Amino acid sequence: MLRNCPEERHSEALALSFASWSVAMIAAGALNFGLTRIDPAFFTEQRLLQGFAAVGFLSFFFLTRVRQDTYVPVEGGVRRGDLGLIATALGPTVLIAVGAGLTIQFMNLFFFNVFGVDYDVFSLMGAVTSALASIAVLFVPRLKARFGYRGSITATQSGAVLALIGLATTAYFAGAAWALGLAVGLYMLRQPLMNMANPMTSELAMYYVGERNREMTSAMTGAVWSGSWFFSAIIFSRLREADVGYAPIFYITAVLYSLGVMGFYRLINRYERRESRRMPGQDEASSAP
Repeated sequence: MLRNCPEERHSEALALSFASWSVAMIAAGALNFGLTRIDPAFFTEQRLLQGFAAVGFLSFFFLTRVRQDTYVPVEGGVRRGDLGLIATALGPTVLIAVGAGLTIQFMNLFFFNVFGVDYDVFSLMGAVTSALASIAVLFVPRLKARFGYRGSITATQSGAVLALIGLATTAYFAGAAWALGLAVGLYMLRQPLMNMANPMTSELAMYYVGERNREMTSAMTGAVWSGSWFFSAIIFSRLREADVGYAPIFYITAVLYSLGVMGFYRLINRYERRESRRMPGQDEASSAP
């Protein structure tokens, strides 16, 4: 997207990209909830998963329609000196990804085991939350233009961390009449806030590493998310086998998120200091500290 889109539209392009994931979650959650209500005997979990997997193959059609790069001014590969840049840019993402792997993929288990919310109702919750997230993401370019990276990323991620801490704490009051409502509200608040930060952190990382390193950074970011969720799943299973509750696990996530927020704050400072002294026309990566 950064290669096929003018620079002045990068924020909007990334925001729409992340919003598309939320729209997909809306559709999947709504279908999951609706179809199980129409014919629960036919639309089992197995058939729903098979149906969603089959729909995924339609992506090959759209992949063939992607145009060749329009804006491709850079040639050559990653230089040895640039590996430090990439590592610095990916550091906060690793912390966020590991924490997310301990929480996001097991959030349905939290609501089921703590509050008795079954998968179909959770799907509806996910659809509503994704709708809120997709709307929130559309405000990212305006938010960034007004408050910059420092104010926008720090505020949205910090708010998401506080919402997660509150969500985890509701597990200790599961028997109270208000606990489920509060948990649902905090869940629906946490995801849009964290989703709002994602386009800005992606843009920040790509600008920090420079045009020459964007492909490598993108590939490594995908590897970080996939790998961290794999290891997070193993850690989660070991913690649950040791009878560690959901709340302490979510608190661990909050700590990792907090470290990630501080990492992004440091990255923003490094990027802004570099940009303030970079000569016009100089490559982003060549003047990095």
